[in-house]
Amino acid sequence: MKEVPNSIYHCTSKFLGGWKSGIEGRLEYHQNADVQRACGQSFIISMTGLIVTSTVVAVRIKLTSRESLDLYDKPEENADGRLPRNFRHLKGSSAHLTIATAEGIPPKQSNSELLTIVELETNKIKKKASHVISCGVADIWNRNYCSITFNTPLEINTLFTGS
Repeated sequence: MKEVPNSIYHCTSKFLGGWKSGIEGRLEYHQNADVQRACGQSFIISMTGLIVTSTVVAVRIKLTSRESLDLYDKPEENADGRLPRNFRHLKGSSAHLTIATAEGIPPKQSNSELLTIVELETNKIKKKASHVISCGVADIWNRNYCSITFNTPLEINTLFTGS
């Protein structure tokens, strides 16, 4: 694992791709009045834990205000029910900061890895081990998936850029 090079840590509210990407809803997102109003504003987010998988290390984020949740648009969570029910996650459940990735793994892989851990938790899949540690609880499902839940979340002030 190595830290994501040349990167500023960020919590993606909606993946839009580059200017030439054909991602659906890209322009509409930036034209949304809530998004335009929020640009340049600061929001408190809460770091609630870590995920450590065979491919990524990321910080789990809880969006602590209705305003920050309203800006968060991740179709892969299926919060709006566009996909079959078994793929539905609570809005904001994939919020994260990618810290490091394995060789050749893009930072966006953290999103999928976190949603896999959310599914393990939601479906109450039996853990291989659970350990109380000084900062919280470490849960291990298998050799590829581990999460740490902090006893006390760390709140930080962030800047919404809309990019």
